[in-house]
Amino acid sequence: MNKIKNYFPLIRFTIITIISSIISYFVLPYFHGNKNAMDMLVNIFSILVGVLIAIMTFFIGVKNYSKDIELGQLILEKELQEKRYKKYVALFYCYLSSLIVIFVLSLFSSENSFLVRYLEFFCLSSTGISFIYSFILPNNLWKIHEDEFEKLKNKKPPTPFTG
Repeated sequence: MNKIKNYFPLIRFTIITIISSIISYFVLPYFHGNKNAMDMLVNIFSILVGVLIAIMTFFIGVKNYSKDIELGQLILEKELQEKRYKKYVALFYCYLSSLIVIFVLSLFSSENSFLVRYLEFFCLSSTGISFIYSFILPNNLWKIHEDEFEKLKNKKPPTPFTG
């Protein structure tokens, strides 16, 4: 079971890539040569990049650890934060790759070659991957919040509620 759990991110990425590629194949005829669609993607990804940077800043900042935390616990916490940070950086690079491909497409928009079609397919695929991971992001943020709450709950002794 633990081996499968180790491969879960790779399996999820593979499934998301396949789904995104299939959708991109069917959407490509509507996207090809459509300047409005490219402009819309640029606007969306510009906003998403800003939101992701804000999330990375606020949710993955340096934690204020208490002085009585053990070294082993501190190392585990650092590894967890590093793992989360790497996920958000990967999503950030996925956003940027989509924007770069859109920029390159705008340079070759007058041509109707195989390269343009391939770039459009890659653009749609990376856009689909980014969108799917963006929909997963709120759930991940909620898990982080729940983990932090559980840690705080376990640290403090329960106080009776007299309400």
